[in-house]
Amino acid sequence: SRSRADALQLSLHRAADIRAKLHTEQSKLLSLKNAPCNQTTDCFLLFNTSSLELSGAVNVTGEIGNLSDGVEAAIFAFDEIELGPEVNVTFAGQRPLVLASRSSILLNTTLLPRPGTVGGFLGGFSVARTELLSDDPAHVLVGQVNENMSISSYNINGPGSPNVRVRLFTLSSQADHIPQQVRLTITCDDGERVDGVFRIGYLGSWSRWLMPTTSAADIRLALDQDLNFHRDLKRSMGFVNVTRLAASDWLLTMVTARNFIKIDVDKTRLVGRGVIAETTLIRNPNLLGGTFRLVWESVENSTKTRWLPYDVGADEFAIALLEDIDELKATAVTSPVLHNTQDGAPGLVWSLTLASDVDNPTPRTPALTPSFTQTRRLRIETNLTGVNASLTLSSGLRKSHRGHLSRLNDSIFSLAYGGAGAGYGGLGGGVVTALCEGAGKVARRDSIGKITLTNNGTTGGNAHRYDFITGGSGGAMGYVHPFVVSTLAEASSLPARGGAGGASIVLAAANDIRLGSMGEIIVDGGTGSAGHLLGGGGGSGGSILLQADGVLQLDEGYELSARGGNGGDGATASGGGGGGGRVLAYASTQSINSMRLDAHVDGGTCASDSSRDGERGVVRYHFQSGGIRYMVDTDHGGAFGTGGTLRIQAMDASEEATSIYSSPPFQGPEYKLSSENEQPERLSFFLRIDAISSSSTRQASGSWGAALLLYDIPTEGSLQDKNATVAIGIALSDAVRHASGFSGDLQQHLGASKYIRNTLISTARERRWYKIDVLFDWSRRVYDVMVDDILRTDDSILRADGVSRLGLYAWGGRGEASFDEIYLGPDHTMGFRCPRTTRSGVETEITRPLRRGWADQDSRSSYAALSKHHNHISRREVYAHNNGGLKPFDGEGHLSYRSEVDADLKELPAQINAGGLLRLRDGSAASELVRMRAVTADSRTNAYEVRGLPGDIEDDSKGHLASEFYYDESIRRLFGHNQKSRKQDAATYFWYGEHDNPDENAPLWLKGGIGACATDDMVHWRSYGIVLHYANLTDMVHARDAWLPGCDGYSTRFGSERGYGCIGAQGLHAIRPRVLLADLGNTEHVNSTVELPFINDHYSAQESGHGFVMWMGLDDKNYSLALAAVASSAHASGPFSFRRSMYPDGNATRDQAVWSTSNRDLSLLGRSYYADIEYVLPSAQMQPVWQHVLSASGEIDFGLSYHRGIYMRDYDDYHDIYLQRWRLEDKPWLVLCVNRYNHMDNFSVPRGESFGEDGAACPDPDYYKLILGQGYSSEQGLALGINSRFKDPNLANNSHWLASSVPDVKAQPWTNNYLDGACGRGSVDGGWDLNDPDLPDRTITDRSNCSNIRDNPVHETNVDDLVGTLKIVETRRVKFLAVSSLTPDLLDTSAALDFLEGGLEDRIGTSPIELDALLSENFDWNFRGTSMSTFKSPVIAEETFPDLKPVPASVARYHQYNSRYNDRAYHSLGCVFDGDCPVNFLDQTAPAVNGRYGH
Repeated sequence: SRSRADALQLSLHRAADIRAKLHTEQSKLLSLKNAPCNQTTDCFLLFNTSSLELSGAVNVTGEIGNLSDGVEAAIFAFDEIELGPEVNVTFAGQRPLVLASRSSILLNTTLLPRPGTVGGFLGGFSVARTELLSDDPAHVLVGQVNENMSISSYNINGPGSPNVRVRLFTLSSQADHIPQQVRLTITCDDGERVDGVFRIGYLGSWSRWLMPTTSAADIRLALDQDLNFHRDLKRSMGFVNVTRLAASDWLLTMVTARNFIKIDVDKTRLVGRGVIAETTLIRNPNLLGGTFRLVWESVENSTKTRWLPYDVGADEFAIALLEDIDELKATAVTSPVLHNTQDGAPGLVWSLTLASDVDNPTPRTPALTPSFTQTRRLRIETNLTGVNASLTLSSGLRKSHRGHLSRLNDSIFSLAYGGAGAGYGGLGGGVVTALCEGAGKVARRDSIGKITLTNNGTTGGNAHRYDFITGGSGGAMGYVHPFVVSTLAEASSLPARGGAGGASIVLAAANDIRLGSMGEIIVDGGTGSAGHLLGGGGGSGGSILLQADGVLQLDEGYELSARGGNGGDGATASGGGGGGGRVLAYASTQSINSMRLDAHVDGGTCASDSSRDGERGVVRYHFQSGGIRYMVDTDHGGAFGTGGTLRIQAMDASEEATSIYSSPPFQGPEYKLSSENEQPERLSFFLRIDAISSSSTRQASGSWGAALLLYDIPTEGSLQDKNATVAIGIALSDAVRHASGFSGDLQQHLGASKYIRNTLISTARERRWYKIDVLFDWSRRVYDVMVDDILRTDDSILRADGVSRLGLYAWGGRGEASFDEIYLGPDHTMGFRCPRTTRSGVETEITRPLRRGWADQDSRSSYAALSKHHNHISRREVYAHNNGGLKPFDGEGHLSYRSEVDADLKELPAQINAGGLLRLRDGSAASELVRMRAVTADSRTNAYEVRGLPGDIEDDSKGHLASEFYYDESIRRLFGHNQKSRKQDAATYFWYGEHDNPDENAPLWLKGGIGACATDDMVHWRSYGIVLHYANLTDMVHARDAWLPGCDGYSTRFGSERGYGCIGAQGLHAIRPRVLLADLGNTEHVNSTVELPFINDHYSAQESGHGFVMWMGLDDKNYSLALAAVASSAHASGPFSFRRSMYPDGNATRDQAVWSTSNRDLSLLGRSYYADIEYVLPSAQMQPVWQHVLSASGEIDFGLSYHRGIYMRDYDDYHDIYLQRWRLEDKPWLVLCVNRYNHMDNFSVPRGESFGEDGAACPDPDYYKLILGQGYSSEQGLALGINSRFKDPNLANNSHWLASSVPDVKAQPWTNNYLDGACGRGSVDGGWDLNDPDLPDRTITDRSNCSNIRDNPVHETNVDDLVGTLKIVETRRVKFLAVSSLTPDLLDTSAALDFLEGGLEDRIGTSPIELDALLSENFDWNFRGTSMSTFKSPVIAEETFPDLKPVPASVARYHQYNSRYNDRAYHSLGCVFDGDCPVNFLDQTAPAVNGRYGH
């Protein structure tokens, strides 16, 4: 059970919890006051998706969530999100942003992340990222990757960027070096001299004029400068080595020539007789020839180019690569140049740049690094001619003949270049293919740059909602060749960068999302940078996902934007425009007054060529409910005065669907339950229908309406599956119907009433709320339905195994359906049901708890326990066998407790007694009940004609009490209480009964309670459920040592982890509840803040009442309390607030009732109870029994027994042997002869012997005699001293024994009693010294009368005339009836009381009757109120005992001390001042003298 201490502890727990909540709210308020969120200052919020930190006015740490296909997002979850126009939101970080609300989201400010952040990818210019989570990562340009091998290059610009995988190769040819040699000779006749000049010719060209004496170096210079065609490898003679053999004789060696070189000589200007100038071929060259081809291969297959000539040009080479290898997107080939091999042989060198989408790893968000492997490789096949001719393919361009290309030392990297725009929801603008200068011929496919994420990106079709999480991609940089970036690596900023991609933002709400008139989400792509020749491509727009499990509300003025970025300007051409982004709205439905969903997803522009503009993006929405629209209406209110209601407006069949989905046959939101096979115990909701126009309401009766369905199995595909089986369906149209286990087209079913045909109410009306309760019994597969709390169907067959989802629908297109207060879950009513009237009378469907009355097991008659005292006599050996011959049980036992409790009020189920009903007369029932059930006024209702409604409102013969319930309060106000229905004339009766939850496994807080029902015809009963839970009961008796947190089944944020604490019933339960109507005029005990019911002049104050007071019995599971308790409520239907428990006038009760007298001027509390009457007599007191004093060894000390029992003066003389002491006769014989010179020679002298002359004991003069003792026993012949007969009280052995012959004796040691006398605390030696010469003349004092030495006196056994304290000799338990008047507020008893011995019986006097069965108006008490208390004084015998010793002295009669030894001595303060002096056992038992007893 729970005591008030427990209730106080619970209250302290709750108070601490409330204080913690208040402290938290105050902290929030202080934080908000200190934060920049007020009317004059902006409120700043910074979301950092990389660090997962929200800072500013609110500081929160988010978490990482993996949403779809590796999309990693930063999630910030809140209980509710409301961002007003005063909030300035900024962003940082690389992850997409998810703002999640556990309830709703209101956005009325701008969300504008910078492109390239919050999931948006960087624009093209870098080949790798060094810092994944940085918004401004360090640039890793072409040629820098290998400088830090921990950096890997991949597509960092996003899935929709023109980023390609670039592979660099150097291709070189070579053969054995066999150079051509030509001899040039100038001769003349002998004796002649050659003068003049000559020149050398090659392919029609001539060198400068040379003299016959020109050196070899000058000839080599002339050949190189005048005849070498450096730009034409096929015509170039390459490097020529010239050697002078004689004066006019030279040897020309063509070191690097690719072809045969024919040399001509012009001798026309030579002078001399017989001059001849000629060339002679000395050696032919080794020339390259033939063909080769490249092979692009993977593990699965390979692709080969056509055969190419050994000296193929750049244009032909680039085109062949692109045309023959499909996976290549772009190629660049430099013109071949001559080069010298290691031994000087000539060869050709090509620099290759190959771009493809293959092996180009692409993450879905910038914050992730993909894993990848290279699957493609390039090799060569040759068919060359020449001595040892060959081709070599090298990775990278380190061996390139171009210096600027040789800087590209990385062979494979990813890069977005070419000036194309990025794509996402729409295609990006393409590249310019005409720019072919620089590093060789460039060939590109037209599709480069027009990349989308998936096919869903181009069509925007039924993509999964999380496909929209990826941010926009970056555009390509405005360079045709990657090497250009490498040459600008030293620049502080790179021109022609690609624009960054737009951000990715998700708003997710468990309920609704609303974009206000100032709400904006802008995730546009970035604009490409301007370039020298070609501008950078624009970034694609980002993504916006609005996901609401409830309603999407879009106010006028909202904006959603995911535009593509514009291409950058360039001198030759602008960059391509970025494609538009993606916008998706996913909701259950759109609000009735919401704007149409639209967004700006235009593609970016290309200023120089509109054909390279980006394409428009994608806008899609998915509304689960199809064409239906609904909203949470907070303007009109709902049932029970709630703040809002769910309104559903069905789309008429003639209307055009505004959704992209076709309208389903039944329209409305559906909600998937947490489990696919739930088995709820209860479904409760309010439902009403309203016509859109009043003109067609009656014509369309039954063709439109509303329904709530519970589906029993999960369905595949859309939640709205018309073939799903319905576990239970409740429909409202022209009637209220129900059905179970049907499937098909809902509209057909309801319109034709083919399947949902079981009628609950035959005539239903619009513009009024119906309360529906469905109670499930899954074990029996049945269900009950209550309409307006009245049972309409009982044990209907349930054709389902469980439920998986719930649907709310409207159909017909002519009206709206409103739902409110929907509950699906456990049934906390604990199985309570109202009575029902049958031919046999009023019966209960449920098992009523047992009422336990006063039974004989509560208190049985009993005998006093056998008491037997043992002393030294009974412990003797003679009594150890056969009880000493004594009879063990002599006479009958003593009846100490006499119970007259018979078996009245036996344990029987609780009955419904007429006397226990509360009657509300003259229409006060309708007044009370309508007030309790009225709903908030609804402006929709006020617009309609309501004449005629107050008459026979409900066309239902069974709905007596239902007629006035649940109508809008506005209707009731139109007519007041002066106009009543015909049902209001009769009185209404409320019945209150105790109820135990039949579920034994129910939690402690659902063990039971008091239920309430009402009727006005004793046939139909309205249930109000449990109006007082046992969990709220407390008792004033018991308390627990340990608090039990968490047994309430709830938990709080601030309180215990497992809840407030133990508020369960803990076995407490109520019995026999009875309710009275309180008096308005007296409210001294009532909280004035309690809401009063609706009252007008038509009703008296007492009839309408302040409130209702319930009196009940209260007990624990062991029936050990039998308390009375009181509760109160402002309404007859509760809920009742428990006030307190008590014992009225201190008596436990199991049968009580309250009633008002016939004239209603007095309210009484009557109860029966059993009380004990005590009968009191003095108790007997035993006399002490004399006993021998025992030594510590257990032997009798006869001398001490005599001295302590009779007193012997000789035993009290300390100096009785003074003469013997003088003669040392008290010490054993010991005489020594002591040597005067040598003490080692001493000896003892035996008695009667001598050793010296003349009979001297000791020889003289050498010895002298020393006497130490002269005691000697001649009889024993032993040296023994003489003993004193003095009984020394200081010896412990003399005080070892204590008197203990009877229980009342309280003895102290004899040493204390010896000093406890009238002679004072004199010394034991009397003040005489042992050697005092006057000892022979001393006077021996007799202290027998002035001390308590005789502490064990011998006494006569007189007549037993001693008595002890008063004692209850018998207790009689008898039944009483008590009647108390109640205070005016009925919450307590007054001081007026009547009580009498007896009880109520039937007419023949054989069976007791419950007070609860009395009819208050037919039974009055002649109440006088003369008693102040039910206390029954004990019956005590007269205290006139002339022959017995007085009772007061019995307590300490045999106590030699009180608390400390000698505290009753004559010299003690207690004896001197209080007369509490020593006790002598003999005096206590001596006969009285002159009517007085001694002390």
